[in-house]
This record gives sequence, structure tokens and C-alpha cells, in this order.
Amino acid sequence: MMNTPGHGEVAPAASRIDPGGRSPEGRRAEGETHREDFEVTTTSSLEDKEWDAFLGSIPLADFQQFSGWAEAKSAEGWTVVRVVIRQGEEIQGGFQLLWRTSRVGRLGYVSHGPVLPGQGERASRRMVELLKETAADLSLVALIAQPPRTGREVERQLDEMGFLPNRVYRIITATWITPVTEGMAAVEAGMRRSTRRTLRQARKRGVTVQKAGADDLEIFFELMAESCRRQGTSPNPASIERLGDLWRAFGDGGLCRLTLAVHEGRPVAGLFCLCCGARVHVWKKGTLAEALPLHPMELLYHDALQWAEREGYEACDFEAASRETAEALLDGQPLTDEMIKSRDFYNIGFGGHPELLPEARLWIRNPFLRQIYRLTACAPAGSRLLRHYYEC
Repeated sequence: MMNTPGHGEVAPAASRIDPGGRSPEGRRAEGETHREDFEVTTTSSLEDKEWDAFLGSIPLADFQQFSGWAEAKSAEGWTVVRVVIRQGEEIQGGFQLLWRTSRVGRLGYVSHGPVLPGQGERASRRMVELLKETAADLSLVALIAQPPRTGREVERQLDEMGFLPNRVYRIITATWITPVTEGMAAVEAGMRRSTRRTLRQARKRGVTVQKAGADDLEIFFELMAESCRRQGTSPNPASIERLGDLWRAFGDGGLCRLTLAVHEGRPVAGLFCLCCGARVHVWKKGTLAEALPLHPMELLYHDALQWAEREGYEACDFEAASRETAEALLDGQPLTDEMIKSRDFYNIGFGGHPELLPEARLWIRNPFLRQIYRLTACAPAGSRLLRHYYEC
């Protein structure tokens, strides 16, 4: 078990970095450390096997903190800064921050971080201080940080140290989890009867599931793009090239899984999963409109659950859920008609339970702008106006 931080003050950041990731004159060079109980290292390298190995030891680590995510996002114009704290040779925590220039200036985002297993109050507070220091080093206009699933102490420290509720960008704050540790018989027993029926119908109609690979990414992207067109949204990743970047960043390490549902020799649906920690993340999917009556996606979801159970994962994470629906279920409240018509209700059919995620916070470096945001964005009307103006 990894030693938990918090037995001594975290050392000051090892190096200040300019927006290009370089150390200015008179400051420590990148990679140097300040010797105290804890050491802090800053790097802008895309690949970081040591950081990835640390995350791999954390059951609920999210793929957005892995260096492969930074590598894939770099092709979209994001730059990475990774801040790591160590005690001796052992990593105790840290965060991966991505930033890029928008029409309002440099914006940064820490998704599901800082990562701080066994977090204590002092270490969590120092980690939030490092977030603010890094934002200053990078000359960020603003920084959005969403703590990890187990980051309640980090969440509290963000609130205490001046971070404000995020009212600018829509960020997922709930998800749906289907555990598989009790075996597939238990999973299927927890499914909705209508879901089990559609699985039988898909098999009866000749739909099969095939494992796919890098050569099938273009097929999958077209299926995903088709689904996005029906829903009036844009695919993300936005192109086959960006999807390929992510596959290379994660797939070479065995963390990607792509499957296709095939009917009469033709791929009609696809499912892209990312695997890390104890969970398989059901990340992206796509289906041909004419194939919907065949229920290929139900078969792909079932196959993902089977594979996760067989490979020793604890659960499948469906990656998104309405917070209102999740809160209603956790409070034992009946679902509204609107909730029953939503995608959440479809996922509920596979059994499992909702999970609330920490809500994102926003740090605005300029005190005047921070006060303006506090007075406007935290009001409903101001929130709608800012979201309309800023959201990319």
C-alpha cells in the first residue's frame, strides 16, 4: 500500500515554468527538485511511464490523467504540464494540467485531479496551492479543476481557497456504474427485463460481436459520426486522425478496446472502451440508423460487461449520467417522464447504480475578474449568459 502524504509539508514547487514549459533565468531547471520531506517535480513531457504506473496502482484513477490522454490531446492544440510530488523515490500524488489559448486567453483544465491517494488536509491544501501557482506560472486567465472521484478533501480545499463553482463549461458530474465482480449471472439478474429481451432479439436476428483493431478505426469513426448527426452534435474526437492519435497513445499499452457489431457481414455498430484502474470505461459508440431495430448496441454493452468480468475488472463505467437522475435514484425518488425518455434510462437497464462525481471548480487569476464572476455567473441569468458566450 502506498504511503499517504500529509506527514509533513509538501515542498515548494521544484521549478517555475513559462507558458512554453521552460524554466526562466534564475529558476531551477525542469525536473530538478527541492529537498524536503516532499519533492515536487514539474514536467511538460507528453510520455510519462512513471506517472502512468502510479495511476495504474489506483483503482479509481481516470484515463484523463494518464499521459496517453495528454499525448492524444496535444494534436488538438493542448499543452501538458504535469506536477508530481514524491516522498523519496515514491510518487505520492500530483496532477496533469492541459492548457491552450482561447479567444479569452489561456485556459487550463485539470480533469479528475489532483490525484492524491489517502489524502490528508495539509497535503490536499498544498496540492491546491500548486494548482494556483501553476496557473500563475502559465499566465492562465482561468483554470477549471474537477477533483477525482475520491477527492472530497481536495474538493473542500478548492472551496476554501477561492475556487468558484463552474458555470462556464458543461462538465459531467454523474455517471452510471455496473459492477461485475459477482459474475455475469448476477449482472444479468440485475438487468431490466426488457434489456434481456432485446439481447435475445439481437442474437436471434443474427447480430454478432467482433473484436476490432487499428485497421477498423475508420469504420468505427463513421458509425460514431452517423450517431452524432442524428443527435445534432459533433463527433469527439473530431476526426479519424484524432481518434487514431488516441488509439496509438492508449492502444499500444493495451488500454483501448474496440468492438463492432456485425449483421450479414456488415458492421452496423461499434463501441470504444478505455480501460484503466479497476474499471472499463464505455467511452464512445455509434450505430447505423437502419440497424437500431436489431439492437446491436445492447449486444456490444453486454459483451463489454462479459469481457470486464473475465479480465478481472470491478465494473463498467458508462461515463455519463444526468446529475438530476442520479440524485433522484440515490434519494429513492421516482423518475420523471423526461428522465424515463433519456439516455440514462437506457443505461439503467443494464443494472448497477448511479455515482455522483465532484463538481468542477473555476479559478480566475485576476481578482477583479474573479469578483465580477462571483457576482454574475453564480446567478442563474449570469450563468446562462456566460455559458452562451464562452462555451467552445
